[in-house]
Amino acid sequence: MHRTGAVQVVRTAVVATLLIGASVIGTAGATAGATVTPSLFPVPGSFGLTGIACPSTSDCLAIGYGSSGSFVLPYVDGELSDGQLVPGDVQLDAITCPTASDCFAVGTVGDFPVNPPNYAVGAIVPILNGEVEPVVTVTDTSELTAIGCVTATTQCTAVGVEDLSDTTTPFREGVVVELSDGTPTGSTVHDGAIDHFTSVACPSSSSCLAAGLVLSGSAPGVVTVAGGVPSAPVDLTGFGATPATTVCPTATQCWVAGGDDVVSVASGVPGTPTTATGLSSLVGSVCTSTTTCDLTGSTSGGTGAVLPITGTSLGTVDAVSGTTSVAGLACPDTACVAAATASGPIGVLATDVEVASAPTVTAVAFSGTTAAPTVTVTGTGFGDAPPAPSPLLPLQCVAGDTSYDFTAGALAFADTTGNWTAGEPSDCVGLVVDSWSPTQVVLGFGADYGFPPLHDGDHYTLTVLGTSSSGTASITSAPSPTITGVAFTGVPSDPVVTVTGTDLGATAPPADPTGPLTCVAGDTSHTYAGDAFSFADTTQGWTAGVPGDCLGLVPVSWSATSVVFGFGAYYPEVGALTTGDAYSVGLLGATFTGRVGSTGPAPTISHVTIASVHKGANIKVTVKGTGFGATAPSPNPSGPLTCVAGDTSHDYPVGDLSFSDETDGWTAGVTGDCVGLVVSTWSAKKVVFTLGTDYSAFTKVAKGDQYQLTVLGAVSTGTSGV
Repeated sequence: MHRTGAVQVVRTAVVATLLIGASVIGTAGATAGATVTPSLFPVPGSFGLTGIACPSTSDCLAIGYGSSGSFVLPYVDGELSDGQLVPGDVQLDAITCPTASDCFAVGTVGDFPVNPPNYAVGAIVPILNGEVEPVVTVTDTSELTAIGCVTATTQCTAVGVEDLSDTTTPFREGVVVELSDGTPTGSTVHDGAIDHFTSVACPSSSSCLAAGLVLSGSAPGVVTVAGGVPSAPVDLTGFGATPATTVCPTATQCWVAGGDDVVSVASGVPGTPTTATGLSSLVGSVCTSTTTCDLTGSTSGGTGAVLPITGTSLGTVDAVSGTTSVAGLACPDTACVAAATASGPIGVLATDVEVASAPTVTAVAFSGTTAAPTVTVTGTGFGDAPPAPSPLLPLQCVAGDTSYDFTAGALAFADTTGNWTAGEPSDCVGLVVDSWSPTQVVLGFGADYGFPPLHDGDHYTLTVLGTSSSGTASITSAPSPTITGVAFTGVPSDPVVTVTGTDLGATAPPADPTGPLTCVAGDTSHTYAGDAFSFADTTQGWTAGVPGDCLGLVPVSWSATSVVFGFGAYYPEVGALTTGDAYSVGLLGATFTGRVGSTGPAPTISHVTIASVHKGANIKVTVKGTGFGATAPSPNPSGPLTCVAGDTSHDYPVGDLSFSDETDGWTAGVTGDCVGLVVSTWSAKKVVFTLGTDYSAFTKVAKGDQYQLTVLGAVSTGTSGV
């Protein structure tokens, strides 16, 4: 149900009448946890402080109420200033400071209704540069109970309630108000499924999480709010109290607390509530990092309390000496300040309050091998359980994977040498938590881990609950893959390639991208990063399996000694493999070159000599190595070149036989060149050739020129000595 929310501005002079008393230190009974002894600053004339926020590391603003009404209390550079009364009959419930100059408090103004029409109305109090501005009221609301803002912006969402009737149902319903610079941007949105909202947090520009009571049975529930529109409520099953506070350390991880119950909400999905032993009431919250938060309230013994959360683990309740309750906590720097109430009742500002500290990492050790490494992290403050994964289900890049990703900064591993990460949002390589305790975390990698693997000496960065540690991996290297042979079966239009060798792994490396190629509808082939898995026909000049290719590879079977694969649906668009084509196979860092149909070993070049002939008019190139075969490859075209009459030299298909002067920028021996090659000697271990007649028209090879030589797919580069 939508109703027009008219805005009324109440303009009344600000009166600064609150006086600040001397610092005192009180005492109270301790709980089972530690006792925090802060410095307490009582606020004379007040009955309690209800919230606090800090726009900068040196400025904080607390809100409270007293005999003269509601007030805003500045705490600047470690000292209290005179409070500012909020004009009118205003009761403030919550405050937030999203920027260094903008703070907003919300609550209600006017008499509480007895019968409709209602006299109370929701109120917004903008505070600009520490000064209370005129009160803004929002009709179609009776009270705004909480406000959340997108970080570092004045884009905010306020929630609360409108009282509808004292005699007929529904008696009231929840309301949502979108704000910009403290002013509603549109109509008040009524949520007929919610009795009333109690808290809200906005961890991202696209979504907020609100908590309250659902109309059906007044059950506690949470609602996702996007663009000011609430979704259907989700019950907090097992939550035994009214939710009082919501806080979100990351865009997908939130906490809701109330009474002595605490529940984690990941991506809008509540977990199982936990009872916070020793507490009677949780009413406030703050996060100091993406993994450390604190809840505030009262102990069962009637003392103010702070409950730390590290990751997804609740810490030990800390009693705040001298207070009866802690309504809110703000941590502008290394010290925290609490808005609290002491016996009297009287409002007190508590400084130097201890909060949950970030974990420490003291050592990172690696075991297993590079093929299947295990990472053991020792330190302190890890908590009893790992952080909630995001998403909540295991990764799906590889069928049957049991690993997870986590919210940014919660749990991640990065091999900065190999340039891959695991456990970060949207990674396909997830992490498997083998064990978790406050002092030790043991991790493995998911099913998509494979290539490039973690090598001995790789630089890494490990992040646990916001704490990062970097170093160099020390781990036993698994044997490197070797390729001993490549065979071709099938027909040229549908070839099958079988690679034999050792230590080729148990499964194919991760595809990049993870999905099949889309150049041809229905294609099931993939490409792979780096030299993980590729094939090249160097004679015809096409590649398969390389990121950016339309032609992918289709693994048929994979074992440590044999890999069988075919080509993707784009294969008919490239030149079919032909007997004699030079090729190259890349597999997990190992490479193998050869010629289709050849039964001999792949050619290797061990030595190249370039000598001057006829006073530099020509050169003679002598190549030594293995696997060249008994005869030279067939030239293309079959006859000698004709660029110069009487030339006896030949060109050859790409990858068969060529010589390039890289310094002067010309090539000899490739089909289409005018400079051909004249082969005088060819054996399995030695090839000798000179350049054709048209060489005289090009810049001569000189001493120091960089060259590149290709013989049957084998390539050698160097510097000419002539």
